[in-house]
Amino acid sequence: MRDRALLSLILQSKLKIGELTNLTVARFNKIVKREKRKQKGALSAEALQPVEQYLEQSGLSSHKKLALFPHINRKGKITGRALCAAQVKRIVKRAAKRAGSKVKFNG
Repeated sequence: MRDRALLSLILQSKLKIGELTNLTVARFNKIVKREKRKQKGALSAEALQPVEQYLEQSGLSSHKKLALFPHINRKGKITGRALCAAQVKRIVKRAAKRAGSKVKFNG
């Protein structure tokens, strides 16, 4: 669920991977409120829906200071730290491979 939400934001937003990894739940909520006020926001409802579902089901919506996309350990528990850029790239590459595509990152 976390990965689906992450991929949705990567594909629909203009945020860089580093910006996504530093995004907190509170900051994401501010972005959503700002986007909903605009008539033509950068984030569509289709992009926001997976993230909002993820926040509800994971219980992160009440933890405003936590990273939006936290690291999950091997036991499935959420740790306090955010995903790093390398982990996000692995998630994207894995999804691209499942879709039959290749991904190349700059830098």
